Amino acid sequence: MEGSCPVHIAINRLMEIKSVSISEGIPLPSEIDKLIRLYQDITEGKGKIEHIDSINAYLNSLKNTNNPKIKQLSLELSNELMSKTQIFYSHILNHHCLTQDCIQLSPPPCQMACPAYVDIPSYITLVGMGKYREALEVLWEDIPFPGTLGRVCIHPCEDVCRRGMIDEPISICKLKRVAYDYGINNLPLPHRKETEKYQNKIAIIGAGPAGLSAGYFLARKGYRPIIFEGMPEPGGMLRWGIPAYRLPRELLAKEIDLIKSLGVKIKTNIKFGSDITIEDLKRDGYEAIFIGIGAWCCTRLPIEGIEDNPNVVECLTFLRHESLRQSMVGERVVVIGGGNVAIDCVRTALRLNVKEVHLVYRRSRQEMPALKEEIEAAEEEGAIFTYLSSPVRVITKNDKIIGIECIRNELSEPDESGRRRPVPIKGSEYVIPADTLITAIGQEVDSSVFSGILDIKLSPKNLIVVNPLTLETTIPGVFAGGDVVTGPATVIEAVAAGKRAAESIHRYLQNIPFSEDAILPMRRKVVNPIKATAEERNRKSRPPLSCLPVEDRCKSFEEVELCYPKENAEIEAKRCLRCDICIACGKCVEACKEMGISAIKLSYVKDNPCDITDFLNTNENCIGCGSCMNNCPTGAITMEYNNSKMVLRMSGYEMSMHKLIRCEECGKYFITERHIKYLQQKTADNPKVKYSNKLCPECSRRLYPERSIKILPLI
Repeated sequence: MEGSCPVHIAINRLMEIKSVSISEGIPLPSEIDKLIRLYQDITEGKGKIEHIDSINAYLNSLKNTNNPKIKQLSLELSNELMSKTQIFYSHILNHHCLTQDCIQLSPPPCQMACPAYVDIPSYITLVGMGKYREALEVLWEDIPFPGTLGRVCIHPCEDVCRRGMIDEPISICKLKRVAYDYGINNLPLPHRKETEKYQNKIAIIGAGPAGLSAGYFLARKGYRPIIFEGMPEPGGMLRWGIPAYRLPRELLAKEIDLIKSLGVKIKTNIKFGSDITIEDLKRDGYEAIFIGIGAWCCTRLPIEGIEDNPNVVECLTFLRHESLRQSMVGERVVVIGGGNVAIDCVRTALRLNVKEVHLVYRRSRQEMPALKEEIEAAEEEGAIFTYLSSPVRVITKNDKIIGIECIRNELSEPDESGRRRPVPIKGSEYVIPADTLITAIGQEVDSSVFSGILDIKLSPKNLIVVNPLTLETTIPGVFAGGDVVTGPATVIEAVAAGKRAAESIHRYLQNIPFSEDAILPMRRKVVNPIKATAEERNRKSRPPLSCLPVEDRCKSFEEVELCYPKENAEIEAKRCLRCDICIACGKCVEACKEMGISAIKLSYVKDNPCDITDFLNTNENCIGCGSCMNNCPTGAITMEYNNSKMVLRMSGYEMSMHKLIRCEECGKYFITERHIKYLQQKTADNPKVKYSNKLCPECSRRLYPERSIKILPLI
């Protein structure tokens, strides 16, 4: 969407027509310059609601001009203003350019990296202020499962967190859990923004994260969708694929109950393709259908001795049975794979009173796709990891597994994708004693359920082909999202797909043209930064996360990770750089260098970066001149006055504090002590300059008009 902000485009078009008119000597209506100024105010975050009325008035005035080009432009800009109102209001009310064209109002990197576009800075700040319920309300705007995602999200937001360029990224995921755990407190659940506004029948196939999310967002718009689920309980992979020690079942049930409380109905034990079809639903009057059935088939491991072996278990079958407390393993278990599901199988098996659990992965640990913290937890709990090895065959005796023969690998040079291919080392075979093998090398969609649907288009990988913007399939009114479209992906990606599908279905049913504006990131709440000291902002690492003692973990499926205490959550929130208001442009660093001070040291800025980031350096060296604040394009740097002191803040943290000097004539505080000394040093060698630190500039000019002092008062 870059280059598509209507405010930004309007300025360019007005400037263009102004330039042409000037070059051709054509008189220009005064409204053109006024419009340019109004649009520029909006792009700079200075716009007010009144700006919209003024723009409308000037555009209407230009419609009566005799210049056909200006007349045509005014008509086009009027239509753009009417059709893109949401973007204009986002600029004005939220100080947020949805398309990122207005650099001063760009969304922060963390929000852009989140598939669901969660307003991360706002909820983190509210958590740091102890306003957990408000933080939870912000989260509910974009995700229906903040408690779940605060435990199982793979947090792509943390990979792009600017704080990670300094030391350690903000613990965005864990602070989401804090918002939920401390904010839910049996208070009223989020209600629909609308009452039952629409009567359209909507069917959702699959009660996994994608289907439940679609139902949630449709309900909040005023629909009453019905979800059809093949399993005996809703939740999909959340319920049957993620172990309870990571995601407690009662918490998941509570979040699903929240969705049902909004008017979403869930019918279980109804399988798509056999119990219900698209034709059945259309015949029953459903006007829109969303398919979110997930990837429930496991990729087969092509090695000798695996076919029809009762002691070989696929990962999802194993996890589903363990959710029902139906054990499928013996005393020695080997898991093949390197992803998060493989680690889930390892840690689940460890809780079943087994003697040994091995994980065999064909590449090195550094290339293992599972989350680092999950790998470390499995190692702490006693799992045995074998890297650079691949299974060759299953060894059996009397129809029972007694071992897994493996071969060691070495890695080739990186291929075109950058990955190094595992190459078997001849003669390096060895055997791991085992009586159960769990395969976790990939998942697939069961494409057989689409065999009778002639109009639906599938990709070569048997995934549903959809319009990438609207998620509509080749069948009008039928939408799809989640694993059934992307292949096996993450919970947050499935949630984002359900959210987008809900918007698409709403627009389809109400005959509203789809625009990407509707699914762009939004600032849900304008929250002032948390006030913090330089020491608090300078903290290099996250507070430690408490867990159950290792010796107690494998005795039950009790949740392992504990929630941050409130005081630790506040400490972590204060590390946030608030990239929604500080855009890392480097203008403050540049201004400070030009003053010859270089008190601001920020390594993460785009221009004029320093070798290190040192939040403590500013207070030691700042003179309080305010040049950084005057050059900050977003207002991230502010000055606060308290009697005889001035505090300079950047995104909430205290950069420096200064004692102010009072004018002996008028009594006004007008400059810092350090700034006075700086000026005296700069002018010490100039005999023509006389400077008094007892008079403010106004009083000095009045009393001594022959002097030319060019210092502006601070207050």
